[in-house]
Amino acid sequence: KNKKYRVFFIVGSDNLINFHKWKSYKNILKLCILVVFSRKGFDTIAQKSVIMKNLKNKNIKFLKNLKIDISSTQLRNKIINGSK
Repeated sequence: KNKKYRVFFIVGSDNLINFHKWKSYKNILKLCILVVFSRKGFDTIAQKSVIMKNLKNKNIKFLKNLKIDISSTQLRNKIINGSK
């Protein structure tokens, strides 16, 4: 782990709910700062998620952002298809 650089891993609050079920999630938390973007209807649940209750990880940062109602899949498809 290089102390010179900080790595950020961005997820929506909807993904934080089941983050503890991800493969190698503990390694992700060791290697980077987990940045959680607000997702409509999921913020309160995410704040009470298993990952927040049990791990109390200091490398998790919540951001209050503009509510953007688009999934990562939709973003990828827009990029692939060149649409706006």
